[in-house]
Amino acid sequence: MNDQHYQSLPAGWTAEQWKVLTEQLRLTTTPSDDPQHSVSVAQLLDEEGALRYVQQLGDIYESEDLPFITSMLAKRYSYMIVAPALYAMTVFGKGIDVTPEHCTLESHFKGDIWLPHVRLDKPEPMALHLEPEAGQVLSEQDCGCVDADAAQRRREQYLATIFAGHLQPVWSSLARAAGVSRAILWENAAIYVYYVYETLLADPSHDAYRERIEADFAYLTQEAPASLFGEKWNPLARFNTPKRLSAGSDQPKRIRKTCCLYYLSGEDAGYCSVCPKREA
Repeated sequence: MNDQHYQSLPAGWTAEQWKVLTEQLRLTTTPSDDPQHSVSVAQLLDEEGALRYVQQLGDIYESEDLPFITSMLAKRYSYMIVAPALYAMTVFGKGIDVTPEHCTLESHFKGDIWLPHVRLDKPEPMALHLEPEAGQVLSEQDCGCVDADAAQRRREQYLATIFAGHLQPVWSSLARAAGVSRAILWENAAIYVYYVYETLLADPSHDAYRERIEADFAYLTQEAPASLFGEKWNPLARFNTPKRLSAGSDQPKRIRKTCCLYYLSGEDAGYCSVCPKREA
């Protein structure tokens, strides 16, 4: 990755935080030099615009199969949205403005691998909760912001902007445009939510935030109402199946409930190790 992310540091982030978000979690404030494979999220919310974009990705995926292309796009798209947004919330205590009208998918390649980023029109963080730093004494006025109920409401509102406000309308538009099940797209997103929190829990460097990590993960996968996702069901709970051993893997993994259609990627492609079709 080049040095474009260091051209400016948005107010409200530390240099270390912004480095994590841009180098590891694919945020950017810089337009891509590949407009053919870049798209505003507003365009994806329009069914015709979504269809045009999926068709344009045919050369990247070397396929004309729209459901397959859309599912593969949803995997990359999910990571770009949920990974930085949830990481920032849980680890930094800050929110990212991922409302659709403020986001653009910017095409980027790492070698031959397509790894798009999400460009933020408003990169400054939103305060989600206020906690005292080491040695800091909060005033009575500041302490009011630490109220648990208020923090919970603020967190729920933020999560709703990620899922019901962004992913749900994008998934609905893409599903209609490409003729693919919305459940497939939601499961593609769910696996990255699990990945973010399970990675954090396995990293000793985040032990200071362990209680918050566990609480946020449990809330999303067990307690969050369906309305937070703009659906009649909580997709993170629906797809959070127990891990178990399966053929082709020596580590316990969640077996998917939907097939991501990866087997359509080429003549030699088969079902992945967590595909439900392997056990059908």
